[in-house]
Amino acid sequence: LEAGVTTAERAGAVTRADAADIRVELGDLTRLEAAYSRTNPSSDDTAYLTRRIGELESRVRR
Repeated sequence: LEAGVTTAERAGAVTRADAADIRVELGDLTRLEAAYSRTNPSSDDTAYLTRRIGELESRVRR
């Protein structure tokens, strides 16, 4: 996803500010995913993480 953000930013598909926001959210989700991996996340937790990552991917592909 990080490479996609960089590519989209260079192509002008997302602004620099949007790319920065996406990177911050991606960092948050990456830390959350790491925390989940240390425990046994519920299906709701996993679904939330999957949904949020999908939303970021959609923002990059606009």
